[in-house]
Amino acid sequence: MLDHFPSVSEMAVLRSLQDEYEFEYVCVRLTKTMLDKAIIDAHDALRIGLVKTGVVAFATMPQGQDAKVVVRVPLVTAVATTERDVSFYRPNTKSGDPRTWVSRLHQDAAEGDLLLFLFDNAGGHGFVGLMVIGRDASGLLRNAGQVLRPRLDRWRDDQLFRVAQGIRTGLEPLREQWVPTKRAGPTGIGYTLESLLGIDANVFQGADIDGVELKAYRRVPSRGQGKLVTLFSKTPNWVHEGQGLGLLKKFGYTDDNGRTALYCTVVSEPNSLGWRLESRVDEERINVMHKTELGAYYHTSTIERRLKEKHTATLFIMATSRGEGAAEEYRFDGLVYCARASMPNFMSLVGQSQVGLDFTLHVKENGAARDHGYLWRIREPTIPDLFAYRNVFYDL
Repeated sequence: MLDHFPSVSEMAVLRSLQDEYEFEYVCVRLTKTMLDKAIIDAHDALRIGLVKTGVVAFATMPQGQDAKVVVRVPLVTAVATTERDVSFYRPNTKSGDPRTWVSRLHQDAAEGDLLLFLFDNAGGHGFVGLMVIGRDASGLLRNAGQVLRPRLDRWRDDQLFRVAQGIRTGLEPLREQWVPTKRAGPTGIGYTLESLLGIDANVFQGADIDGVELKAYRRVPSRGQGKLVTLFSKTPNWVHEGQGLGLLKKFGYTDDNGRTALYCTVVSEPNSLGWRLESRVDEERINVMHKTELGAYYHTSTIERRLKEKHTATLFIMATSRGEGAAEEYRFDGLVYCARASMPNFMSLVGQSQVGLDFTLHVKENGAARDHGYLWRIREPTIPDLFAYRNVFYDL
């Protein structure tokens, strides 16, 4: 699978841009074939972004050149900002897979560069342009100002941002303190934080404090891509009779306690049990597949609704921890404010296995199914990339 996800150095460029400007983006990693043949496959995240901005709906577009949609937008590079025609079409060949094409792109980009489709949904402007991130990105910040709107002025006046700033003020004294946990176990950090802030544990569907969701998690030594942090819980649409119990009977295994169980994280790449996520944009679904068999599914509209319910504005609070169990202590030393979770960004992260679904089920002694929620989770380092807006209050 082609890696459309930004590298570490490219992400640093993007975050510098997002410190200054208000925009969302979808990435395409450019190959020699794309540049030589002027053909780019429109992957899932791009197609969702184009639908939401009213540019084109590939699902209803007929095949052939007569149905082609062409728009002219700015193209930003480190050297200059120019105008380019962008075509969207479904060819008569094969199955008519959605494609896009940027005129004279080979003049401004090279193999391996990252092409960004830029969206400004908050400003009501939709698809606003393209950007190329290459080896030399030094001029991008300067040239981007010709296309993108300044970001901070609007958000400094935003009510949710002011709420987050108030929470920040309340947490400021804790940055250098070790705070004893108020509950042993995995949920201790969230319970302790909410107790410190004087709020009840979040047992409802909305956000925690005046529209701002709180997500607290421990910094722990991690391997590979980092630990998973829960975004929200949502039961899937079932395919087999019996809901969770039916899933366990068909796909479960015997765990160390002798129970029929199903505990695993499902991402776009198949896991050791054969589970994977399969996005079906034209059907507006994310399928949960066991090898070639459909196990369950989610409507993308349901995912988007849960994102908006839980993450219109979210304050991610990181803590260094020491000790274990009832003796655990936290130092709350990271605070990142994020707003407007983006469905195109979500789909992009799903495609790169940075967002996944946790199955947490087993059969109880009485024969009923027990689950701990169907948890959609995100890799810790990519949390800001889910959102159209972010502000790092402080971090290690």
